[in-house]
Amino acid sequence: MPKQQHHVMNRYTKQLETEPLARGLRFFYDTRPGRFFLAWGARQYWQSKLYGLYSLSAWSKNKVQRLIKRHPIDPSEWVIPPGGFSCFNAFFTRKLKPGARPVPKDPSSVLFPADARHWAYPELELTQDFKIKGEQFNLSTLLKDEALAQHYVGGTAIFSRLCPTDYHRFHFPVSGIVQPARAIEGRLHSVHPMSHKTRETCMHRNRRCVTAIHTETLGIVTMIEVGALLVGSIQQTYKPKTYVQKGDEKGFFQFGGSAILTLFERDTLALAPDLLEANQQGYELYALVNDVSGSSIKG
Repeated sequence: MPKQQHHVMNRYTKQLETEPLARGLRFFYDTRPGRFFLAWGARQYWQSKLYGLYSLSAWSKNKVQRLIKRHPIDPSEWVIPPGGFSCFNAFFTRKLKPGARPVPKDPSSVLFPADARHWAYPELELTQDFKIKGEQFNLSTLLKDEALAQHYVGGTAIFSRLCPTDYHRFHFPVSGIVQPARAIEGRLHSVHPMSHKTRETCMHRNRRCVTAIHTETLGIVTMIEVGALLVGSIQQTYKPKTYVQKGDEKGFFQFGGSAILTLFERDTLALAPDLLEANQQGYELYALVNDVSGSSIKG
């Protein structure tokens, strides 16, 4: 069987790039034994727990050097140098040096929440399923909050998909008063587009955290952090019921790939032109955390 490839538009190079596919992901979703193992238990919490224990051990630190050699990662941005990580999880949850991801000065700017591949959906509906990169979503089922779901009828969603080599701390895309995160239990499917071809939708089945942010010009903005294959831990580092500035750290993922879905109310967000153009051509847009995803229509 020919190997599947996935292409992403890079905002900075303006080039279409082939995304490297992790060997484990190809095994799970592109082979019969892998799909059997996945159905048997790889998506369960205990499997992620075991992988988490390995990632916290000193045995896992050699994996860091292998990733750096195989992927275009910039170590100059990190607080800890490449050889200074005690384990793979320390690398995975690494912090960046101050100024590595500067926040734009334009007060109307809305930011991407993570280093990721981004896909926008500009017109959400409440009762009907809508698609992002082949995934079917239903607002009420996704949020498990009918009243909150009503805020996003006709609104906009930005889906941000992280890969294992990415910086895995996520940040607030807007300023406002932030509410406590609400955890919704679920399974741990992969969020990579390759996996969409072999299973049903995962977004409203995966473990996730829902956080509402009350803003001055965008209404209620909701962030949904989604756990994925071998991601059993979503950690929140912010203080609830406080005013946060866009660009502030919100939390981090542990162990593997993951995703964030950000919801905006109707007629509040004008999406960045290159994000719309890439998506219209059928590609995700690769862009870094704190870069501009759009702007507030009301200023």
